[in-house]
Amino acid sequence: MRKFWAVPLILAFLAAGVSAEIRTVTDNYRPSANALLASDYTTNSSALVHFPIHILGLTTDGTVEEVDACNGLPVISEVQAKIHNGRAFSVSIINRDVAASGTLIAQLDTPTTCYVHLVAYYTFTGQGLAQAEVLESPTISTDGTTLTTYNRHRGKTNVSALTVLQDPSTITTGTLLENTYFGGGSIGAFGFSGSSDANIPIVLDQDKQYIIRLTNYHTTTAAMGITLLWSCGDE
Repeated sequence: MRKFWAVPLILAFLAAGVSAEIRTVTDNYRPSANALLASDYTTNSSALVHFPIHILGLTTDGTVEEVDACNGLPVISEVQAKIHNGRAFSVSIINRDVAASGTLIAQLDTPTTCYVHLVAYYTFTGQGLAQAEVLESPTISTDGTTLTTYNRHRGKTNVSALTVLQDPSTITTGTLLENTYFGGGSIGAFGFSGSSDANIPIVLDQDKQYIIRLTNYHTTTAAMGITLLWSCGDE
């Protein structure tokens, strides 16, 4: 079976004008598996109108072919597509010895050329509480240390337009976008079992600074971590 990566690439109606078949609803009409790959149905009180649509796909060897109705049509998510295209990136920040009332901070400097779609994961292994804050346009006296970011497709060489820095100093003001507390314990995927994440991405504005700050409210040192996943888009 030929593999089609970009789906759907082209929706092409047949020749000049679309042929249509009209059957009454009582006919219980259904197209056969080999008749059509995809259909657009519109209905009224008495008829079902069937418009055939042909879907063309790009094969792995670069040729364009009509997808066989008998074969499967693989569909991938937008996130997976961005990874395949080399437009998704990540970075992890970790400190296993964050002092009581200490912080772990990620500084994000956004580009002017695209909008960053960001998901952040936080981890905390202390026995007390931790706080996670997201600030927009804060005042930063000294920038943090620039981190190396990684393309999620290891075969691609695209470089992220987002700059990520660790532990800037003297942060004041800023718009508080998110503020949450979560407990320590074993690290999980979600649910504040030592970890928390934003399942719905936040789209960062262009040419701005953002801060993600974790604070350890345990009475002793604790390990804390921030993992950032993102891609760039036009909006």
